[in-house]
Amino acid sequence: MGNRHCYILLICLVFPLFSFGNSPNIDSLQNSLKDLSGAERATKLNQLAQDFLYTDIGTANLFAKQALDYAEKLGDKAQQAIAKDRLGAVCQEKSDFTNAMKWYVEALRIRNEMNEEAGVSISKNNIGLVVLWQEDVTQAEENFKEALAIKEKVKDEK
Repeated sequence: MGNRHCYILLICLVFPLFSFGNSPNIDSLQNSLKDLSGAERATKLNQLAQDFLYTDIGTANLFAKQALDYAEKLGDKAQQAIAKDRLGAVCQEKSDFTNAMKWYVEALRIRNEMNEEAGVSISKNNIGLVVLWQEDVTQAEENFKEALAIKEKVKDEK
C-alpha cells in the first residue's frame, strides 16, 4: 500500500474521533437563538455554522462570523476558537486552503493559550487535513500523529 493510501486510511480512522454527533434540528436552533444571550448564544451560533457547513456554505460563514464577533465581545476564548475552526472549515470547503490554515492556526493558538488539549487535538487534525490537501504528506502525518496522541492522552485521563 502506497503512502498516499496509508494517509487516506489514517484520515478515515482519525476523523471519526473528532465527530460532533448528530446535529439538532436547524429550524429549532434558529428559533431558539432569539431568546439567548451570553455563552449560550455564541454556542448556538457556532452550532448553526456547523449545521449549515455542508448544505449552505454562505449561511455557515455568516453564522461563524456572528459567533466570532459575539464571542469576542464576551471575551469567551473557547467559543472564539470554535468559531475560528468553523471559519476554517468554510474556507476549506471552498478550497481556500491559505485562509483555512490561517483560521485553524488561530484556533490552535487560542487553545494552546487555554491549555485545552481536546481542542488542540481537533486543531492539529484540521491543520493536518489542509496540508494533506496541499500534498505535504510528511507535515500532514506529523499533525495527525500529534492529534491522535493528544486525543488518546485526553481519553486516558477521563
